[in-house]
Amino acid sequence: MYSILYFIYKKIGKIRVFFWKMLGLKIGKNAYFGKGIKIADPKRVVIGDNVIITDFTIIHGAKMGTFIGNNVQINRNSWFGGDGKIEIRDYVQMGPNCSIFSSNHNTRKNDLIFNQSSVDKPVLIEEGVWLGVNVVVLPGVIIGKGAVIGAGSVVTKNVEPYSIVGGVPAKFIKYRE
Repeated sequence: MYSILYFIYKKIGKIRVFFWKMLGLKIGKNAYFGKGIKIADPKRVVIGDNVIITDFTIIHGAKMGTFIGNNVQINRNSWFGGDGKIEIRDYVQMGPNCSIFSSNHNTRKNDLIFNQSSVDKPVLIEEGVWLGVNVVVLPGVIIGKGAVIGAGSVVTKNVEPYSIVGGVPAKFIKYRE
């Protein structure tokens, strides 16, 4: 019984991918979308081959583009937004509830925050990175190849390749062995 239900669930995910392609989303082969996924401005989003995006993830197509590489897994309730470019390269794993921001508000003291324009900065997550559950990545950050970001971390600065960071704000712990 389980195998029949799983088969049906996978087929429904493929139908969701077809639906998004009809709306202008550029997407590679063998992609799978869970339920409740929202993609704002799908014509500004490019998704590679063998990508799995699980339930209730929200992706806002950035003005400068949102690019997701091949063999990427984005777990449930994740959120990408802002107008700066967002690039996630191949073989990236993201735990549930991750957020990636490519814009922030100005903070001039004589103007209401509400009335201030945003500052857009690109975000790059290089190949083979693992983001733990509840990770937040802020504008302008580059996460180097093979890095591991611990659960609950807020990444405010660049992360060196093959390093392990964690905390709020995220700090260097050690290099991967």
